[in-house]
Amino acid sequence: MFDNLSKFLAQEYSQDFATWLVGKPIKFTELKPTELSIEPIRADSVILLKSRKLIAHTEFQTDPEPEIGFRMADYNLRIYRKFPERDILQTIVYLRKTTSPQVFVSTFQANQLHHKFSVIRLWEQPTDLFLRYPGLWPYAALTDTPDPLATLRTVAQKIDGIENRRQRSNLSAICLVMGGLSLEKKLIEPIFRSELMKESAIYQEWRQENLAEERLAIARKMLQEGMNPEIIAKITELSIAQVQKLQKQP
Repeated sequence: MFDNLSKFLAQEYSQDFATWLVGKPIKFTELKPTELSIEPIRADSVILLKSRKLIAHTEFQTDPEPEIGFRMADYNLRIYRKFPERDILQTIVYLRKTTSPQVFVSTFQANQLHHKFSVIRLWEQPTDLFLRYPGLWPYAALTDTPDPLATLRTVAQKIDGIENRRQRSNLSAICLVMGGLSLEKKLIEPIFRSELMKESAIYQEWRQENLAEERLAIARKMLQEGMNPEIIAKITELSIAQVQKLQKQP
């Protein structure tokens, strides 16, 4: 869900993202992966924005993936084939702090191919920058802040100052979800106005995902205790097929 939220933010606040990633508030429009002629490797993870001179390709990663370097090289060639006259800026943004060496890899090599791309580890980014622009507020608590909870409170105050109610509800919901990468949900939820977030489709989707995960966790525990799958299905409101699938998992 985190990469889709980042895609939403990049499209809604493209100039904020440009200020962060490019260094100036360039006006971008969306470039759909299907415009690159070949079917994308993972269309849901790709954020592509274009201006008259630049294509910005950004991948937001919650956790490192070994094949990400190949994906960046592959997309670079696809973009170049379609837009040979434009500069290409490729960036991987890692959201959740980790000690994995993968988050320091900024090249891909295969035979004679040598490809470079930029890497941003969000936990090393200055918090002040992310408090300046609404499109970056949801990431502020994941930056180099000594107190993520206090940072979220600051963001919540800024959101309350927005006149557009839809914008307030969506930003509140996204901040809640993103904040969960560094803080417990029970600490975050009281910071944002629940009645406002409930108006957001983003919040509703997040709640449904959480409920589904909770039901699966309860079902796994019941299976471990030897309960009948049919009883588990009734209690958790999962289908028999879902419970049986869980039963087959190691």
